[in-house]
Amino acid sequence: MILNEESINVSSYTLQPAERTYIELLLDKLCRIHCKIAEYGIDRECKKEANGDITLKGLSMANCQDYNGLSRNQGSEWREGSFQFRCNEGGMKKIIGCVTSSGMLIPVGGVKLILFKENGVDIQCEREANGFVTLRKLFKGSCQDYAGRSRTQGSEWLEGSTKFRCVQGVKTAVGCVAAPGTIIEAGKVKSVNGYEIECNLDKNGHTTMKTTPSSSNLAKCVDFDGRIKFEGSEWTSGLFHFRCDAVDGLILAGCNASGTFIPNGKVKSVDGIDVKCERNAKDIVSLTTVGASKCKDGEGRMHAQDSEWRYGSFQFGCKADTAVLVGCIAKTGIFIPNGKVKSVGGQDMKCETKVKGHQILNVLSSSTDVKCKDHTGQRRRHLENWYEFLAHKACRQDGRVNFLGCRRCCTKEFDLNDKEDKNSQREQPTVNNRLEPSALRGQPNSQAHPKITRRMVANFAIAHRWLETFRDQGDQLTEKPRERRPQHVNRQAVVCRTEEDPLMSCPILANRIDYDPMIIWHILQETGKQCLM
Repeated sequence: MILNEESINVSSYTLQPAERTYIELLLDKLCRIHCKIAEYGIDRECKKEANGDITLKGLSMANCQDYNGLSRNQGSEWREGSFQFRCNEGGMKKIIGCVTSSGMLIPVGGVKLILFKENGVDIQCEREANGFVTLRKLFKGSCQDYAGRSRTQGSEWLEGSTKFRCVQGVKTAVGCVAAPGTIIEAGKVKSVNGYEIECNLDKNGHTTMKTTPSSSNLAKCVDFDGRIKFEGSEWTSGLFHFRCDAVDGLILAGCNASGTFIPNGKVKSVDGIDVKCERNAKDIVSLTTVGASKCKDGEGRMHAQDSEWRYGSFQFGCKADTAVLVGCIAKTGIFIPNGKVKSVGGQDMKCETKVKGHQILNVLSSSTDVKCKDHTGQRRRHLENWYEFLAHKACRQDGRVNFLGCRRCCTKEFDLNDKEDKNSQREQPTVNNRLEPSALRGQPNSQAHPKITRRMVANFAIAHRWLETFRDQGDQLTEKPRERRPQHVNRQAVVCRTEEDPLMSCPILANRIDYDPMIIWHILQETGKQCLM
């Protein structure tokens, strides 16, 4: 059996049925049917032919796909919209420039910006700091006013009640004309003929003016310090907040206590005390305490300050005059503080308050919350991923198994000559540790079996190395430790050296390639399935 890029042909030798089954099992686990892998810029396909042969072929250099799904060869260039692409080595698609409406190519990248002229406008192709490539116009042209006259960049002019400016070739409103000779910049207020006029821009860029009576025409109030306040103004004096009203004059808007604003005539909890802000009939403003703050639960019952109570599966506490979530209580009676996570009966649960004040006890995950089964029947959790030979799979939330892709095996260059593996540091077997033919008493003689060449056995060893490497990687991904499994051959135990040499789980196949073919055949029969499963 020879493993190479051109072919892996099981039919190259005359094999016994048991031997052929074993070899096909090896190859099926190494190269699952129709597993396509791209590595080092070459697409390769591992495929089982109609006649039963399994072949590994180099298909082509890895190409790129354009927007329409067409394959593009390495080094080729094409246009997609306003951008020019190139297919680089390894099938990497990259933007190399921008294309203007007239078809002119503007290169991208580098420190020096290359600018081209199109219709009197400078065009710039630039790669931003975030990696995006943009095609932008550097406006240096002119604008046209309502009469069709050309206006230079930065110039300003008036049209009716609006002031315009030419900004990067765009006619832009920047102010209002309130009266002949009176210009109000957008967003500003000016006093004109006894009125306050505010100039604003709407979402379409059009100007609007808002007019209010000037302060000289507004009602006036006098605060407690004798200062004049105009209609609509508000101010704070000590603990009290006042407002000047056009009808009622000076009125009490509210009180300030420990940073809490209390509207006039209302009661609020401040530091656990209910406080009332009011102005009585004698025009005296006051801030008085009413009593200790209380909170109302879901059934309308009142609770004292700093007290706690249970309502359903939730524990609440009274802070100031507000009921706040202290924690949640699971069905088992375990208390979970608000915002914390605890494991309850194998489930991770979190107690939290969601938007709009809704309290929930959320099950984050569960050791028993399994959704999928792998090929061995093992139950898998949601989002867990694992390997089934070459197939990389993951468990979906709906319980279905997703195929994520193939692992890379078929692209490996196998050393197929008769020399020993140059990377192997293992000592070669000696006469002292060899199995003697006498150990095979009761077995048929070698004439009854096909001759198994040294090259075949070396390839078996390579196959085992790769199978064990991939199985180790799969175990690391699923965080499931492997056990050291003893392999029995003629009553002599050989321990798989997964810790010392993870690449060779069953070294017996590689270390004894010099043995008599009869002994090798017996070893393959005895250990083949155990080493693979």
